[in-house]
Amino acid sequence: MSRIKCLLINPVIKPKEPPYNIPLGLAYIAAVVDAQGHDVAIFDNNAYRLKHEDILNEIREETWDIVGIGNLVTTYTWQKRMFRMLRDEFPNVTLIAGGGLATSIQRELMQWIPEIDILCVGEGERTITQILEYFDFDERSWSRDSGSGNVKGIYYRQRGEICRTPPQHLLSEEELSRLPFPRYDLLPLEDVYFKYSSIPLSPEAMKCNRRLAIETSRGCPFKCSFCIDLPSGTPRNTSYSNSESKTETKSESKKVRYYDSEWVVELIKYLRLKYAVDFLVFNDETFTASKKRVLELCDLLEQKGLTDLEPPLHFGSTAHVNTLDREVLERLKEVGCSYLDLGLESMNKDILSKDLSKGSTPSKNEWGFKECLETGIYPITNFMVGLPRENLQSIYDTTKFLVDNEIECGPFFVTPYPRTGLFERCENEILNEFGSLENFVIKCEEDVSLDFVVNLTKYNDAELLGIRQMMINHDLEQIIKFAEQKGEGVERRES
Repeated sequence: MSRIKCLLINPVIKPKEPPYNIPLGLAYIAAVVDAQGHDVAIFDNNAYRLKHEDILNEIREETWDIVGIGNLVTTYTWQKRMFRMLRDEFPNVTLIAGGGLATSIQRELMQWIPEIDILCVGEGERTITQILEYFDFDERSWSRDSGSGNVKGIYYRQRGEICRTPPQHLLSEEELSRLPFPRYDLLPLEDVYFKYSSIPLSPEAMKCNRRLAIETSRGCPFKCSFCIDLPSGTPRNTSYSNSESKTETKSESKKVRYYDSEWVVELIKYLRLKYAVDFLVFNDETFTASKKRVLELCDLLEQKGLTDLEPPLHFGSTAHVNTLDREVLERLKEVGCSYLDLGLESMNKDILSKDLSKGSTPSKNEWGFKECLETGIYPITNFMVGLPRENLQSIYDTTKFLVDNEIECGPFFVTPYPRTGLFERCENEILNEFGSLENFVIKCEEDVSLDFVVNLTKYNDAELLGIRQMMINHDLEQIIKFAEQKGEGVERRES
């Protein structure tokens, strides 16, 4: 097999914010490409913030065989223009789309961006390995065996048609634990990311100087309506749909899979020795999904001497309130956990159960929040506003919690991103309003911390914007007055 030259491009994620987060997924893909004996580079434009033309100026001196772009749905228009310019500049290069955008949109993205040669759905490590294995074949037919597919989990073009291969198998826990460490060295850590290490999530996170991200598991056991299962590209929740999900790609398993604890700790030791990291973000979807696993990892961190370093090594991650208890929280605090993102979303029982399918309750949310505080772990409390069943009682309930606990935050506007259960519930209304799925995806690039993408509520646009502002202002009395104007009853809750 000839040596293949691969370039991976990371789009700008949030143009109005500094580059806080490294492209961990691309670093994993780069490590796999390198382990196969091929050349790989990452152009991290989320770090550099260059114009499309300037990116081409930086990369055109090299001869590339593969150029891949991967990231979120919110990068669609950036990717569309970049793929078009790449095709003009490199007519013979194989252009690959992956990550959240490709996994969410799939076949439609192949139609909207005709320059894409291959679209990868879900986890990319095995898929890119198979692509590289068959890359030298004449005509590069990715599915030679009459549908069985030499390369699984992709869409590709053949004689003007968009074709797809069978779903890619998810990596097993054993395979995850044999992956090479991500190629952090291909990212501008010293020049960019370490300069933006400080994040306002806990005192330790604010004081840190060298922050990096890792993952210790993949997948999530919960079925929130606003999520898709990124490893497989399927909705987590389809209970709203009267028919089968419209998603073409299915997976035989969505279970949470864990990296071997020894592998994780060896990676942490490597990052401490090579980069002197003082803070880690565990990018797991639900880090605390398994109590046994959390306690095992805590014990191993302690045994390997990673809990008594100078300067100390702290970390933060994600948790669902149903996965917490006092033993887990106290143990996490002992080994350096400084915050947990709880994703509370709402303090109204109907919103939590019927709109969000969170599997939690207001009382459980409050319990988890207070348990974190009592053990010295900062609870990060994200909230949403604008769900289909939203009413002034649900607005009051959430705002009352914010007031009682002196929480200053701006709720995010709910966005039914493609291939979520919430999108499937609202799909007809969305397409009627926007005229096409592509128009809606373009609108999804809005900053949902400031404005809404689509109004799913019974309130008009001005009212919805005002409701969010009342929540930010902690204005319970104004919420009650507005409820009276709208003819809605609001039950006042006791503190």
